[in-house]
Amino acid sequence: MYQHGHLAAAGRVSILAAAVAAATLPAQQARAQALEEVVVTATRRATSTQDVPYNISAYSGDLLDKREIINLGEFVRQVPGVSFNDRGIREAGNNSTLVMRGLSAEPGNGAGEIPNLARPTVSTYVGETPVYYNLRLTDIDRVEVLRGPQGTLYGAGSLGGTLRIMPNKPDPSVLEGSLRTSISTTEDADDPNYDFDAMINLPLGERAALRVSGGHTYLAGFVDAINLGLRDESGAFLLEDPSDFVGSGPDRSGSEEDSNEGSITHLRTSLLWNVNDDIEALFTYHYQESETDNYQAESLGEDRTLSLHGTNPFESDMNLGALEITANLGFATLTSATSYYERTTETQVDASGLYEDFFSFFYFYYPRISTVSSYDATDESFVQELRLTSNSDGPLGWIVGAFYLDQEMTFETGQSMPGFEAWFDASGLASYFGVPIPITSPPDLVYGQDRTTDFTERALFGELSYQLTDAWQVTGGVRVFEQEIGNDDTSILPTCYTILEEGFGEGFYCGMPPLGGSANSSNDTVNDEVFKLNTSYELNDDTNLYATWSQGFRNGGVNALPDVGFIDETLGGEFPNINSFSADKADNYEVGIKGFLAERSVRYSLAAYYIEWKDPQARIVGFNSGIDGVSNATADAESRGLELEIDGVVGDRFNYSLGYAYTNAEFVEDGELYTTAIADGTRLPGHSKHMLAGSLGYTVPVAGNDLNLAVDAVYRSDYENALPGGPGAFTLDSYTIWNAHVSYEIPSWTFRLFAKNLSDENAAMSASLVSPQTNRLVLTRPRTVGLSLTYQFQ
Repeated sequence: MYQHGHLAAAGRVSILAAAVAAATLPAQQARAQALEEVVVTATRRATSTQDVPYNISAYSGDLLDKREIINLGEFVRQVPGVSFNDRGIREAGNNSTLVMRGLSAEPGNGAGEIPNLARPTVSTYVGETPVYYNLRLTDIDRVEVLRGPQGTLYGAGSLGGTLRIMPNKPDPSVLEGSLRTSISTTEDADDPNYDFDAMINLPLGERAALRVSGGHTYLAGFVDAINLGLRDESGAFLLEDPSDFVGSGPDRSGSEEDSNEGSITHLRTSLLWNVNDDIEALFTYHYQESETDNYQAESLGEDRTLSLHGTNPFESDMNLGALEITANLGFATLTSATSYYERTTETQVDASGLYEDFFSFFYFYYPRISTVSSYDATDESFVQELRLTSNSDGPLGWIVGAFYLDQEMTFETGQSMPGFEAWFDASGLASYFGVPIPITSPPDLVYGQDRTTDFTERALFGELSYQLTDAWQVTGGVRVFEQEIGNDDTSILPTCYTILEEGFGEGFYCGMPPLGGSANSSNDTVNDEVFKLNTSYELNDDTNLYATWSQGFRNGGVNALPDVGFIDETLGGEFPNINSFSADKADNYEVGIKGFLAERSVRYSLAAYYIEWKDPQARIVGFNSGIDGVSNATADAESRGLELEIDGVVGDRFNYSLGYAYTNAEFVEDGELYTTAIADGTRLPGHSKHMLAGSLGYTVPVAGNDLNLAVDAVYRSDYENALPGGPGAFTLDSYTIWNAHVSYEIPSWTFRLFAKNLSDENAAMSASLVSPQTNRLVLTRPRTVGLSLTYQFQ
């Protein structure tokens, strides 16, 4: 009979790749490991994946270690049906680019440094905390991938699915630790990569333990920067012709090899206290700092070479504190999850080419446009969730809960054009227009933006399950929520305003007095609900059928786009509601079958789904101002697909896995997204129709220990970077990436030789197509071959 047990954290192997993990165990254990039950807590209960009535995969931390998977980009490639715009270290920024089941209307170049006002379509969790950050995947118990809308239990942003990163907990029963180091070389990189991480688990008596893990990773650069502008101390470009201050162009003879090198430093500290047999408290602190010196990209037509006026350094920090308390009340388990996090991002972007291509007219064709943009973004959030989960062994089970989120996001940018005022004065234009020098304070300031977004959510949720027979269960769920959104946005164009307003009169182009630009404030309150209904039937001990209807949503919100003057983004009233966007919703209809074959030597999962997506949200850029916002498409979309996973063992030594996903996501009517026209049948960007992942493993006894050989490959068919005819429209080619691993284990020690991207596929993940001089393709990391050494003790 179905059991409603206590909430627990477990998860041993992946549905998709369990067999690869088994290949690294002693040969006599391979068969048993491949057939163990996979236990997850995605349903807020400890449940076998075979009993979860929707498509879910769980990947163990042991598997991640064996494949040398260290970040989300490498992980997601192993999961068919899930895509990710992997920008390397830079992906630890403000915007998640995860896509499941094709639900995204975002352009590839929308994944930039400017925080997106729309929530992602895939929610991400670190433990019990809803937060996106590209964490270094070390000392992880498992990663759970929940496909399809998860709105009742996981709230806003779970439109296409949910990804949960579950770290290892402290263990009071054992003193243990590990040390790991690796060194590797990457194609086209002159320097080696290296990383080091360590973990120690310290019992503090019989009921408490402290677990600390951390490390440092250095990734060598492989993108050469060319045509860099040489600058003086003020940041102005040096003259190509030193004798002609007024007419000379910039000296762009600079270059930098391996310009995109970067590093990651991370720390996690967890303290577990079993107050008594019924109460457990877990405090966890995460810290990570990520930095890189340039884009992981190449200019169109180049080969791992980037031609921009300057490099583009990036740095981000994450501080996350979480307290989880569980209490067994007898009839139910009470869980309190409290967390606070602060995420900061500092970026410098060279926008010289952009200004030269589009805005040089407003700066009198200054021949040495040198525009530097500084972006500073923060996200401070407090999260509280309370859940009560029934413990009954009877046919009725239930979950009720309350959720609260208080979030403040800020974004500040300043753009300067070093040298412009001196040139404007020397050219005689300042005296001609009667504009005093200096024009701005600080000098050469051409643009500034200050945006604050406040978001508060209160929600009640619950699920009710009933076991109709020993084999048949039905579950219904609901989430009711209220959301308050506020956005204050101020932008200035001081140099443009002062010159053009003085010269041509107020309101000529650059906005409202006294410094140009605009100021806008918007607020909104949303009340809504989402539902879920599923059922599953156990045909026998090895076969389970299920059917699910579930809803997902993203909250609406407000923009603060200018709506007056020449930079009016309503475009003369054509878009009167440009400063608000509504919630979008998805209805998912799914059927599937899961089970075992051949005396449990083969495990499989097959799911088919159909999703209706109403009022899709996507990032837009103001037609006149260039300021970011969000709008709803006036056309609805649908996604249809099939997902298949198989893994198994042959004898004691050979194992395999195979995963395939077919996704067909498109708009189903004519419409528009702001100024971009949408035709019926237009393919949604960011997803491939066909994705495939497979692995083979073989174990050979050598000198009384196991030598493990494994190879895996992933394939992704072509996909669109953005909506056809819209900003960033581009078709990205298909690619195949092969990886191989050889490991040898002796007591306490593991030696592993690994090769990633074995064929050195120069695959483009996305395209940033903003202006001719800055257009580029974001790249995957080239072939990387290395050796790792791990020491474990207990």
